Amino acid sequence: YVALIYLSPLICGAIVDRWVGHYRGILLGGFIILLGHLSLLLVHFIPYFLPDGHASFIALLNDSGLSLGKISLPVETKAELLRLGATENIIQAYHAVGISFHLALGLIIMGTGFFKPSAVSLISRLYKGQMGSQREEAFTLQYMAINIGSFAAPILAGGIGEYFGWHYGFSVAAIGMALGLGLFVSMSKKYLPADLYQKQALKKVSATTPLSGKSDATAKQYLTLIFLVFILSFYWTIYEQWGGLISIFTSESVNRHVGGVEISATAFQSLNPMFIILLSPLMIIALKVIDRKYGENRITAFHKLALSFVALGVGFGCLYIGASDASANESGKGAVSWLIAAYFFIAFSELLLAPVALALFTQIAPPSLLAVSVGVFYVTNSIGAFFSGYVGAWAIRTDIAIAFAALAILAALFAPILIGLNQIIFQKKNEI
Repeated sequence: YVALIYLSPLICGAIVDRWVGHYRGILLGGFIILLGHLSLLLVHFIPYFLPDGHASFIALLNDSGLSLGKISLPVETKAELLRLGATENIIQAYHAVGISFHLALGLIIMGTGFFKPSAVSLISRLYKGQMGSQREEAFTLQYMAINIGSFAAPILAGGIGEYFGWHYGFSVAAIGMALGLGLFVSMSKKYLPADLYQKQALKKVSATTPLSGKSDATAKQYLTLIFLVFILSFYWTIYEQWGGLISIFTSESVNRHVGGVEISATAFQSLNPMFIILLSPLMIIALKVIDRKYGENRITAFHKLALSFVALGVGFGCLYIGASDASANESGKGAVSWLIAAYFFIAFSELLLAPVALALFTQIAPPSLLAVSVGVFYVTNSIGAFFSGYVGAWAIRTDIAIAFAALAILAALFAPILIGLNQIIFQKKNEI
């Protein structure tokens, strides 16, 4: 599911660029996501239409040990259900629930595929002809908005779903999307230029890009994109350890008692969006100061990407110290301060890398492939998530402190490589 969420923007982005347009792509994607949440809501209500009643359906699931979500059942499983007293109606309802569940996930994947590249492309078109730093500021705001949603969604939809029922949680998500689409439509015609909210007329364009302003920049253009795919995939491979390796470390090797109260391991994952929300305004101010003082001729996008790798390395260095502290203590628990510091530097790294990378992708890409280029950016997330599983498995088999140290060193070493290759590929510092 996660892999398809990151891969779908590439396919749907091509459809957006060729036929749909970026404004309509946002509406289409949001509406499909809305349908996905309504389909998840339908999963809850299907058993109520059974002649045997909803209670018998749930009781059978509890007795059999089955979980929701399967489209079909093996013959032997069906025979066992019949032995437990299931009727054909209940078994058909189970199939219907499975189909509805997978349909909902498919709709959310497809809707995300249209929504993400369309939104980013529309922002990029708002800053057409602007310098890279102004694009970076815009994408920093967008990234802050995304993380506001990431921070609020578990509290609102997740909290309501956990305490009152998941169908209420899905209802909240559907209502939120409907309100968001309504607000977007009402505000866009007031504030967006007419050529942005109308269907985009795509034309074949030359390979002219902000790299050099010459049509012969095609080779350098695609070389840059390929290089960005490589470095971003490498970055996400290390970064995605927060969902696995860092979570295991938090659960098993961190003293999570604060003021006599033990904080759950999953609660620490909210630190990442919280830090991004808090740091985003400061990052925008810093980008303005850097641009005003040095200009893009001296501080390029690749320098900022290099700094993000340094920050990522510092974050994992904090995890190494925390893991070493845990090994030295008789309790096997390290200080929570090192974990918080790690989340801070990793969030700072992500906030510096993602907006800058999005600005680069949309600045370099030909106008006719704008949404596709955004899809390529999200593909790097998918590649990183895939390889992060292998890295995490290796880290668990070794000493976790050594694993954190190795990842910190690898991330930090990539910074001078980025700066060096920037000088090799782009002889003139103002080419990006």
